[in-house]
Amino acid sequence: MVLFETVESVIEALWDIALCIYILQAAFAYFLLSFGSTVALSCLLPDKLLDSSKSLPLSAIFFCVYAICAILIGRYIEVPRTASFRAVVGGVALCFMLPAQLLTATFFREEAPACWLRANLTSGILFTIHMLGFALLPALLVVVDRKPRDGDRMSPSRMSEKNSAEATGPEVG
Repeated sequence: MVLFETVESVIEALWDIALCIYILQAAFAYFLLSFGSTVALSCLLPDKLLDSSKSLPLSAIFFCVYAICAILIGRYIEVPRTASFRAVVGGVALCFMLPAQLLTATFFREEAPACWLRANLTSGILFTIHMLGFALLPALLVVVDRKPRDGDRMSPSRMSEKNSAEATGPEVG
């Protein structure tokens, strides 16, 4: 029994595995940085701001933290600047974030998430929008991150050096 027909199919399978690992790494880093930052921020904020009746300002603050985290992860891990790839990273990060958010909410509120989401419909809707925003934020920030940075631009002198090095070939020492 032959598992792979050609070498190309082996390389394609390995490439798919590497891509999955890369997406998981980027998503987990985005989740850890975002979740850790928001939990630390929640510990530092006054209790009157953490009240469920004031959840809109808190969501706005957390959304800004998520945006900063998405930009940092996108640049540090060098996530490709395509909306579809970053949407997948955000979706996988959402799979990490939902259980973590529900567990911490259960821990801090000392009641099941279904109870407090049903009791306050506005809070439930805001939580859903908040989590969807978290997932879509890396894709939405492609517009901001699409501009080439100064380090990415090649000066005309560097371009001519690169072209001349390619034309002459590698140096043999």
